[in-house]
Amino acid sequence: GFGSGIKHSEWLSAGAQVIVDDQVSTQQLRLAFPTAQAEIHETWEVMGLRGTGSCDFSVTDIFVPDQFVWSAMESAPQRGGPIYRIGRPGNVTNEHSAFALGVGRRALDAITEMAGSKRRGYQNPTIIGQRGAFQRALGEADLKLRAARALAVEVLNMAWEAVQVGETLEPWQHAEMRGSATYSTLIALEVTTLAFQYAGGSALQLSNELQQCLRDLHAAAQHRIVSDEAYENHAQFMLGLPDADPLH
Repeated sequence: GFGSGIKHSEWLSAGAQVIVDDQVSTQQLRLAFPTAQAEIHETWEVMGLRGTGSCDFSVTDIFVPDQFVWSAMESAPQRGGPIYRIGRPGNVTNEHSAFALGVGRRALDAITEMAGSKRRGYQNPTIIGQRGAFQRALGEADLKLRAARALAVEVLNMAWEAVQVGETLEPWQHAEMRGSATYSTLIALEVTTLAFQYAGGSALQLSNELQQCLRDLHAAAQHRIVSDEAYENHAQFMLGLPDADPLH
């Protein structure tokens, strides 16, 4: 499920269960094989992130050479440089943060530009940029988004500095990266929703970028890696709980 970008790819990576004596083993493998060997199912009929083409796919009776198979639990990469030493789940939180913050900024830029001419009201329509309520909301939204970005950059920079000198990231660091990505996503969704609402009925048009921003961020926020479980995980490490796990 969810083969993101599959239609643009030449190779796929997928997980596999190992069967030993007709029993499912605890061993988990990752496989890499040409996209041409897979059947792509047209399942990506969605409200947001439509451009990712994240269709489901399946394979049947393919042979994967040993050099294209590795353990899902391995943390030490064989090649690729420091960025591949970040490991899971931290190695995907940077893209979640960057995407959400970028879309949130696009939405704020759009409503800021619109604020000088957009009028709302029945008897005496007022330019929204002249309303104190809008000014407060826009100012707060900008600062929230910038604060979320600063947090994401701080946390990711700490991880990057560690792996550059050969250190292995601790589970609490992964929880922190996941938490910051979740925070970035939810703040971006909050400010984008605000921008969409102030834009009024015109934002409903499919040609309007604000409705696209809103749909894409709602879709992105459905990803489990940025669910509110991340806040619980972060707190569990803060409390020193023995079963704390960044992917719980």
